[in-house]
Amino acid sequence: MSQTYTILDGTGASQTVTVPTLGQQVSASSTPVVIASDQTAVPVSASASSPIYIADAYLAAQNATWTSATAANTAVSTTCLGYDGVLVSLKGSGTITGGHVTFEVYDGAAWLPIKGFALESYNGYSGYPLSGSLNNGLQFDFAGCTQFRVRLDTQITGSGSMGISLNVTSAPMVPGMSVGLDPASPLPAGTNTIGNVNINGTPTVTANAGTGTFAISAALLPLPTGASTSANQPTNAAAASTTSGQTGTLHMGAVTTAAPVYTTATSNYLSLTTLGGLRHDISSYNGTALTGTVTAYGTAPTGNVFGVNAYITNTPAVTITSGTVTTVSTVTAVTNITNGTPISPSATIGGFTTYSTLIAAATTNATLVKASSGNIGVINVFNAAASVRYLKLFNKATAPVPGTDTPILNIPIGAGQSVTISNPAGIKFATGIGFALTGGSALLDATACTAGDVILNIAYI
Repeated sequence: MSQTYTILDGTGASQTVTVPTLGQQVSASSTPVVIASDQTAVPVSASASSPIYIADAYLAAQNATWTSATAANTAVSTTCLGYDGVLVSLKGSGTITGGHVTFEVYDGAAWLPIKGFALESYNGYSGYPLSGSLNNGLQFDFAGCTQFRVRLDTQITGSGSMGISLNVTSAPMVPGMSVGLDPASPLPAGTNTIGNVNINGTPTVTANAGTGTFAISAALLPLPTGASTSANQPTNAAAASTTSGQTGTLHMGAVTTAAPVYTTATSNYLSLTTLGGLRHDISSYNGTALTGTVTAYGTAPTGNVFGVNAYITNTPAVTITSGTVTTVSTVTAVTNITNGTPISPSATIGGFTTYSTLIAAATTNATLVKASSGNIGVINVFNAAASVRYLKLFNKATAPVPGTDTPILNIPIGAGQSVTISNPAGIKFATGIGFALTGGSALLDATACTAGDVILNIAYI
């Protein structure tokens, strides 16, 4: 005998199936037979002509759309008690420059990470980076857990959006298997050489403590034009290297407290002071020492001249034994002149070439001779009056005022007498040269002379 049932197949369509009935048959008026728990199970058989269909059960899909406004740790969750697995769909749109989700199950006490498998590659993932071009599905087998969720552990950046859909089913999931090394886990100790690696997408390369040869071609890891050949790579010179023709940047410097000792034909660190200054030896320039006794003065330099902020402290005494001195700008001191030859008068030699001449008027004759510093070399004055007259000299840059300004020299000229003062070195007036002629001897006397009383001549510079 057989029994007919109507069930739903995996697509949700109704199917009528007939299942053969094995065991005791029951007549219309008989009492139902109850199989005791200590009896063996009733076998059920199926064949190609009489299959047994299994009805898949689904929960309503849980959907969400996330953007940059969605807070971190927002989650889409679903119950999974009594179900076998879930299909997660991730579909991006627009521009998404950042964001990441993680997949977790709840075991009744805590949320735990769970790894699923991508439908297009069957690579395993416990989290997934988000992008605007993402369009992928992952399946998870969570039998025994009560809840499943997709959590936004890194907030989305960009103007795009990410659609998430969870579809829970009771149908058995296709088992996934990772063969070889888990790409999300570190390499086991002692196995840090993995041969050639093909890189897809945008990887993050992290250096480790291992060694080995890693073959990366320009096609798999694009480099700047021409950078794939070793000839185009700059090589920085190593300290104490004797290899010639090295290239690279000059970037090494060592802080030293004293001048370093460099070795010829080797690469050496630059010497720096403790304040970061570059130490440079200028004890010689172009092979010529900058120290020692100066033997020649006023010699014109040739070639490049190295500028040095310095002064000369060992100037020797200058002895002129013969020859001609054409120009002496300043003589600070003359200690001794021996075997001197008298200086003969000359039309080109003479220190006081400016002159002032005055015949007295019936005033004090206050006169400004020079409005700046100067020297008076010769003074000649004649008094034609019947009484003494006085020549008063002032160190001023403006016309003197007799009776108010005090003279630095007050020279009397007797009646009918002439006075001549000559000083080859000159009488120094630091501010200016001025004079007045008065009839009284007091420094502040302002008695006027009689016209024509005094004739005055001054030679100065």
